[in-house]
Amino acid sequence: MILTQPEQLLLDLLAIPSVSGTEQAIIDRVAETLGGTFRVERIPVDETRSNLLCTVGSPRVLLAAHLDTVPGTVEIRVDDENIHGRGACDNKGAAAAMITAALQAVSEDATDFGLLFTVGEETNFDGAIAVQKFFADNDIVPERIVIGEPTGLQIVTAQRGITSVEILCDGTAEHSSTDHPDSAIHKLAALLAAFLKNTFPETTYHVGLIQGGTADNVVAAHATATLLFRSMNPELETLIHRALADTNVPHTIKTLQTVPPVDHTAPSFARNAVAYFTEMAFLKNSFVLGPGSITDAHTASERVSRRELNEAVAQYRAFLPKRD
Repeated sequence: MILTQPEQLLLDLLAIPSVSGTEQAIIDRVAETLGGTFRVERIPVDETRSNLLCTVGSPRVLLAAHLDTVPGTVEIRVDDENIHGRGACDNKGAAAAMITAALQAVSEDATDFGLLFTVGEETNFDGAIAVQKFFADNDIVPERIVIGEPTGLQIVTAQRGITSVEILCDGTAEHSSTDHPDSAIHKLAALLAAFLKNTFPETTYHVGLIQGGTADNVVAAHATATLLFRSMNPELETLIHRALADTNVPHTIKTLQTVPPVDHTAPSFARNAVAYFTEMAFLKNSFVLGPGSITDAHTASERVSRRELNEAVAQYRAFLPKRD
């Protein structure tokens, strides 16, 4: 089977495991690959891990991709339509296409652009946070950053924010033989049954965790539920509190995390908002574009379309400077 340059490069990257927290081997490999052509700079993340910034000239445009993956093994293989493997679409396909596009640009004497490779995207975004600080400390503000993620080669300009809340119900710890148990779990179940009937504009949500009780023969004194919301709605927290109050179940609520939505829509692009979260939240002047489908990401059958992988090279190249 004849493979194109980005296809072979993707297979090489897939052969290097890079679960979040263990990315240094793939960072080292990319640094070695690009070191003879680009100025390579490591941006420290912690004692053992770093991001990679590879530039020619003074970069006005960056192509950015995270190189970490979620855990799990997916057999690396190629068929007529797809390349399979953990990270094929999320996110090593984009990385391979970006590297290919950047090398083409250098061969055409283009300058003033770069590649950015990050770690930790699948966990706590510590790589992107380190880049954000590094750029601020060094007054680096690229005019455009193209972030690779599986978007089916559609430009994404906005993303929902994340709000996580914990709901607590209290009861009375007592013997389970009581006729009218004052159970925190019963209260929480009633609250959730009522609350989950609600829908909120531009919002998806789910109950991610439920905890409560100490033993099956003890009425639960405490019970908690953690809910995660993805939303573009600036009034979301007010709506959540109102809907919880309408359940008429006594409770307390604590906000665990709030990350605001992002909208980088510019006049040159139509607004396209997605429910998932990306490094666009940390990088100014950025939007998202890449091969593959988000529905294949993190799955046991993760794959990327060979057609989209090769088309991505041309799309990324179009955003890079032309020869003067």
